[in-house]
Amino acid sequence: MLSIALRHPAIEHGLNELRRNESLRRLAGIESEESVPKKRSLSRLLDRLGQQRHLSHLHGVFDTMSQRLGAALPELGRDTAGDRATLLRSLTSRFSGGAAPSAATGC
Repeated sequence: MLSIALRHPAIEHGLNELRRNESLRRLAGIESEESVPKKRSLSRLLDRLGQQRHLSHLHGVFDTMSQRLGAALPELGRDTAGDRATLLRSLTSRFSGGAAPSAATGC
């Protein structure tokens, strides 16, 4: 999710950002730079999340996070908006190794 939110084209960029940015690590609940996952570990996780049996749960997580964000920031989206279907399609293709250009490298 971090890579998507920060518009990183590949998983390595998000992981590098976590290694570099202590505040972001704390926000993510990662205690140290050494605790940031390796690319191969995260790639395995994303492959598993992309399996059909996990996608409905992933969609549920996305919906819950969106609702919480909307409740915390009610003016969010007033001037800009996100398309749920497009965002979910992007997440799904990234998690399932779909046709997105960066899917081979992850988020």
